[in-house]
Amino acid sequence: MRQDLPPGERITTMALLAKSKAITDTKNAIRIAENALLLCEQLQQDPSRYKSFVYSTLVYLRYVNNNMDLAQKAADGAIWYAYRTTDRRIKGIAWFRKGWIQDITGEPHEAQATYLQALKFLEGTKAYSYESFVYYYLAGNYGSRNDLPNQKKYAQLCLQTARQSGDADNLVLAYDGMALFYLNVYIHAPL
Repeated sequence: MRQDLPPGERITTMALLAKSKAITDTKNAIRIAENALLLCEQLQQDPSRYKSFVYSTLVYLRYVNNNMDLAQKAADGAIWYAYRTTDRRIKGIAWFRKGWIQDITGEPHEAQATYLQALKFLEGTKAYSYESFVYYYLAGNYGSRNDLPNQKKYAQLCLQTARQSGDADNLVLAYDGMALFYLNVYIHAPL
């Protein structure tokens, strides 16, 4: 990693690197994220912003490492630090990860409200990649309850923001969301 990056950029880069290694080298990914947290202590300006982002990353890493207790604690940490920054994008990311952990632990109604809170913060920040993720999970949330109009609405918003993000992974998820919607329409179509 480049040593000439300002500390905030190094922390963000380390968190993104950790996320990219989540599946192939989980233990090293967690180590990288924990080191990023240590770097946050050196920041003079808005360390909470960076801590929230790293904790949001740790939610996913801890889940991949099969440690739901630590994933939940990381989600709580992400929210706690998010409220100590004015960065709306960071707040939205923290709320997205909290909703995600609620979703995978069997709390779909709570997750839905949390995702909507995430969108309030993300609105207007041009964080299309994260918005796309939130829309994808909202579409799935509605789809699991056979609420086809809302599933369609959020699947389409997922696709729209995925296109705006320019991220191939987001596009794959968006097309998956649309496919799941059409499958649901087919399954529930009157004979």
